[in-house]
Amino acid sequence: PRPFAEIMRQWSTLHPEFAFLPRKFKIAFNGSLEDRAATGWYDIGVQAQRNAAGEVGFTVMAGGGMGRTPVIAAVMNDFVPWDQLLNYIEAIVRVYNRYGRRDNAYKARIKILVKAEGQKFFQAVDAEYRRAWAGAHVDYWEKYREENPDYAERNRQLQRQRNAKTRKVKVGRSLPGEPEFLLPSGRYQLIRIDSAGIANGNVWI
Repeated sequence: PRPFAEIMRQWSTLHPEFAFLPRKFKIAFNGSLEDRAATGWYDIGVQAQRNAAGEVGFTVMAGGGMGRTPVIAAVMNDFVPWDQLLNYIEAIVRVYNRYGRRDNAYKARIKILVKAEGQKFFQAVDAEYRRAWAGAHVDYWEKYREENPDYAERNRQLQRQRNAKTRKVKVGRSLPGEPEFLLPSGRYQLIRIDSAGIANGNVWI
């Protein structure tokens, strides 16, 4: 993984997200079957691998560290394609920069944040990564629909079927004392009965 590690070094050296981190930040790469780099003990650990299709990617871990509170890093993503590695690590660093503690130097490491937030940290990283990916691929779904017309047509047919099941049923009444009734499950559309669009004491909503 040496080329990827060098790319990471050059990319992160002047990256603004790395300019004002709460504490020191270390990233480890490993390319062997055995974890010779002890990636679980670093802020971010990256393990090179291939998936079932033979594609090159990385398992990414975060939140490891030693010192007085040793913590083994948690697996953030089992497989990140090699061309998305920088984007995914940037998402981790952005979340750490945003929520990492700066009021206490002993609790400012990412391992404390990951341990304290747990699943919320995973969700924040995933949301940040998806947001960045979507911003860089604004025309992805348009191209996908053009390249997969059968998929697009199937979605249109399903949407037409869902629209056809929409029923116009009285949902509630604004007057007190009206009897309640149960509605069957399904999709409903709220409409105004008053043509003027002004609610009164005897209008269905």
